[in-house]
Amino acid sequence: MDALMATMRSRLLPLLPLLICLPSLSCNGAVVDFFTAPQAAATGDSSLPLSSRITVNPGSFEDRQFAVSFGGGRMEVAPESPGFHYRFETSMAPGTNRLGYFDLDLRGSNPVNLLGDGENVIRLSFSNLVLPQGSRLLSLEVASGGTSRTVQFNLPSGDSDSAIVDIPMSKFTGVSFSSATRVSLSGARIASGTSFVLDSITTVPEPASAVLASAGALALLGRRRRR
Repeated sequence: MDALMATMRSRLLPLLPLLICLPSLSCNGAVVDFFTAPQAAATGDSSLPLSSRITVNPGSFEDRQFAVSFGGGRMEVAPESPGFHYRFETSMAPGTNRLGYFDLDLRGSNPVNLLGDGENVIRLSFSNLVLPQGSRLLSLEVASGGTSRTVQFNLPSGDSDSAIVDIPMSKFTGVSFSSATRVSLSGARIASGTSFVLDSITTVPEPASAVLASAGALALLGRRRRR
């Protein structure tokens, strides 16, 4: 028995680092969007439409739609600078509405499995954030079939180089992430001077769950070896 436990331990120990997923480390998961396919929509720019759609999305969903409404703003993915870039200045707003609004909509003709190998968190990775007061609230909607749920979250206030927002899939009650049909990010009543880059939307294992799983595996091996 001791020989069997020793063999199992020697085989499992090299794999334990793969079970651990901390925010500072990279974890494998489904790629909702990496934002590399060029696209743009804007108000206050006669060369760009208020909405745009592409069907060459390098992610889980083949269709990506931009829509700038009400107060407006500028949404862009540029080849030389990957990431979803959003910016709003009062001068972009038509009429009397002096606040920014946007919708980023990702969908496909076939349901998408976003669970992969134990993923239970949807992660939004941001960079180059400039957020005046009142610009922090965004909404993420996920749908499967005829069920959709929306979760609101705040970006960190002020200016920052980067930010990671992790939202547990359990917050989207009734939505099946194994057959997702749409993921949408939206912002409303955004203050002038706001800008940020959304680098990616992915799904990852919950960090705490992965750490506990690896710790449990170690404890089990140690206990069996002592017997």
